[in-house]
Amino acid sequence: MSLKNELNHALKKLKDIESAINESSIVVITDKKGIIQFSNDKFCEISKYSREELVGKDHRIINSGHHSKEFIQSLWETISKGEVWKGEFKNKAKDGTYYWVDTTIVPFLDEEGVPYQYVSIRHDITERKQIEEHMQSMAYLDPLTLLPNRNKLNKWLSDFQIKSKMNDQVAILFLDLDRFKSINDQYGHTIGDLVLKEAGQRLQDCLRETDFLTRQGGDEFVIILDKTKNKQEVVSVIQKIESQLSLPF
Repeated sequence: MSLKNELNHALKKLKDIESAINESSIVVITDKKGIIQFSNDKFCEISKYSREELVGKDHRIINSGHHSKEFIQSLWETISKGEVWKGEFKNKAKDGTYYWVDTTIVPFLDEEGVPYQYVSIRHDITERKQIEEHMQSMAYLDPLTLLPNRNKLNKWLSDFQIKSKMNDQVAILFLDLDRFKSINDQYGHTIGDLVLKEAGQRLQDCLRETDFLTRQGGDEFVIILDKTKNKQEVVSVIQKIESQLSLPF
């Protein structure tokens, strides 16, 4: 095989590889400062931006605000050293929707080993991440009332311990519905479930956005009044709850 044929064969192989990657992956090439120089059709498709809108911009155009500054800094420290970075990104499309991509960023190095451009190869994992997020949220929700459950209460208390100041005050209310068993016995569990859902909604309507309501199980609820100023504020909420629950169901 002549040198020309070998060259043509190698170029065809590269073209085939490029075509295969473009068909299966989201591909973006940026310069050393992160300015987009090339995007394939799949990147335009998932980001909802045209190629003209993307080229010349940096990745802040699709920044979702989900990732911390430390996360982005660690990424840049890795690729600036000429090392490959792998991870997952949550991005924001032009229409405001969010999507997740599994990302590999490969630095291209000059003769001195310094990156002069980066090639990002990504795969859409939005559906998988949505399933994961749904499963995680269900672990913290009571399936009947969709209120936070015992697991969420434990997490709330743990987070409160970490961020609370010495002068923070909270009031904790324990509540159960009197004679609830007789409702189940007389009308059946379907009616009992409806009463619990309605009671949960009424309790929620009595609280501020900063307060926390959880169903512990059965007819038991726990209410945390956050940033409570005084006893009268607590009494006022209790009176409102008693008034709401005394109305006919």
